[in-house]
Amino acid sequence: IERGYRSPMFIVFAVAIAAVMLLLLVVVLTSTALNLAEQQVDQATFAALGATRGTRRVMAGAQAFTLAFVGAVLGCAVGLVPGIGITYPLASDSYDPLTGNQVAAHVTTVIPWPWLAVMVVGAPTVAGLLAAAAIRRAPQITRRAT
Repeated sequence: IERGYRSPMFIVFAVAIAAVMLLLLVVVLTSTALNLAEQQVDQATFAALGATRGTRRVMAGAQAFTLAFVGAVLGCAVGLVPGIGITYPLASDSYDPLTGNQVAAHVTTVIPWPWLAVMVVGAPTVAGLLAAAAIRRAPQITRRAT
């Protein structure tokens, strides 16, 4: 039974994208946690003024989503330039097996757009959801004795 051609690169792409997404999630969630720790007084003020937990969750999720989205888009843009620059010279030189002479081959660079889209959309979404889920119920309010 033939089910069609299946590229052996699927597993390689899946592992590479998973590793990059994990790295991006760790960096974004660490940055968001540090930023939320610095905003603890502001979070307490928002809670005292009547901001619900949902509002604070949306703020944390939006911050993590934005940071991850900008990082993923910039990472893809910065990675495409050297990727194409390295691929073209490696694939453009070939030889004729009959004569042994060097020939210039026509190069077609295939960019895995669906995999990049998964990373650019998936990682920020997961980061935003995880950051929103990490918001606790009531932040501690510190009072000063005057």
